[in-house]
Amino acid sequence: MKDRAHSDMLDLLRIVAMMMVLLVHIPIYIKLPMTFPNGQYGVAVFFVLSGYLIMESLNHEDNLWQFYKKRLIRILPEYYMILIAGVVIWDFCLGQMPKDNLLHLGWLRYFLCLNTILPSDNYYYWNDLWGLWTISCFMFFYLVAPLLKKCIKSFRMSLVFLVGSVVAGYVVKKVLVLLLAGQAIDSVDMFAGDTPFFNLMIFMIGVSAWYAVRDNKVQIYLVCCIAAVAVLLFVNCGNRITWGLLAVAALLAGKEVLVANKCVKGIISIVSKYSFTIYLVHFPVFQILSYLVKDKISNGMYAVIALLLIVAVTYLVHNVADWIVHHIRRIGR
Repeated sequence: MKDRAHSDMLDLLRIVAMMMVLLVHIPIYIKLPMTFPNGQYGVAVFFVLSGYLIMESLNHEDNLWQFYKKRLIRILPEYYMILIAGVVIWDFCLGQMPKDNLLHLGWLRYFLCLNTILPSDNYYYWNDLWGLWTISCFMFFYLVAPLLKKCIKSFRMSLVFLVGSVVAGYVVKKVLVLLLAGQAIDSVDMFAGDTPFFNLMIFMIGVSAWYAVRDNKVQIYLVCCIAAVAVLLFVNCGNRITWGLLAVAALLAGKEVLVANKCVKGIISIVSKYSFTIYLVHFPVFQILSYLVKDKISNGMYAVIALLLIVAVTYLVHNVADWIVHHIRRIGR
């Protein structure tokens, strides 16, 4: 992004998204009395930001291959490092992965990013291990984004596509639930809600935000988002759409916000830089550590060790991924 006003707000929203997800898992593993169930909607914030940034990336990239190359090498190295660690530690060493009895694909579901497309008889392990369902959604968004950019010519048209994606998303979810009902499939409703076809609507909220900025319709879209949030809250519907709209409202309303303090700006920039990696590594660190130590140490000691491990693994994964990307780029020249 060229506009620094947007960059500061984007950095802050990345951190918010990451912290929301962490606040779902921290109370579980550290055994705190309070919980933050709405933290699960941090993924909606990530999806919205992805929609906005992918459109921006496509707008500055004439070569479609270069677009895919840049996006994939940004996300896949870290993702595959987590998967390989999962195979080695969680499966081979600790033997925690059950058999994939439905389609017998096992880890191929994750390596091929099909875990939110192909149902299984064990939803947690073969569809949503460590919250990795979001990656297959990102892959789908990357795939359809160029087509959306080609078809959508204006902000008004983006709103039509947004409304259409909401309708289509709920129709597809309902059809999937009906088709899979009575089958030997675990957590059908959760699986149907995690498919990229359903979550495309959240991505489209960010896409429409980009068109609003491009066509100078920010105030109109901001009013629409706030009105939609008010209606959803009035009918007591706090879901991914609600949080996606709140995220895009914050993005648009805060587009002129600049962090003046250099120290604070630096901290925000660093945390934002590692936010996606923290999102990827925190869950496996929590779960593997919990499995190994169980009740052998106090909650306080567990929290300290978990925090140190998350920081260390985040730094390692992020920098090894950067090294891999650097060498991929060198080979591609």
